[in-house]
Amino acid sequence: DGGDDEWYIKAVYLTERFRSLERFGQLVSRVEREVRIRGVGVVFSNALMEDNEANTLWQSLGYEIGERRREKSLR
Repeated sequence: DGGDDEWYIKAVYLTERFRSLERFGQLVSRVEREVRIRGVGVVFSNALMEDNEANTLWQSLGYEIGERRREKSLR
């Protein structure tokens, strides 16, 4: 889901069998490719902001942690 200048990733859920950093990264990268194709410059997520493990995971993919959301500029 997204607006003109940014897209929102509501959640990334992987079943236990497929849960890994590599697969998480692959899914997020797929969304990022679609965002770039559409000319949108920012992708963000704010699910589980209080979860340090989730924040570390998103940071490993290049997302910056802000007060209310994680975001990545694709420009």
